[in-house]
Amino acid sequence: TGDIFFADSDSRNITAHTTTGDITGTILTNKIFVASTNTGDVSVPQTQGSGIFEASASTGDIIINYSESN
Repeated sequence: TGDIFFADSDSRNITAHTTTGDITGTILTNKIFVASTNTGDVSVPQTQGSGIFEASASTGDIIINYSESN
């Protein structure tokens, strides 16, 4: 439970799960996105790259963008 925020984060694979809260922020490198929420909106970049960004929320939004430096 709670919000998860990424600020210019990076790793080959990223996993974030929350029951109640938003998953938002920016990442540095291209990823294949697997994102779902039961109640909320999902906004992620077009899937590309070799790493995986997996995110899920029962109640909350998932909004991820690539960093301006990407």
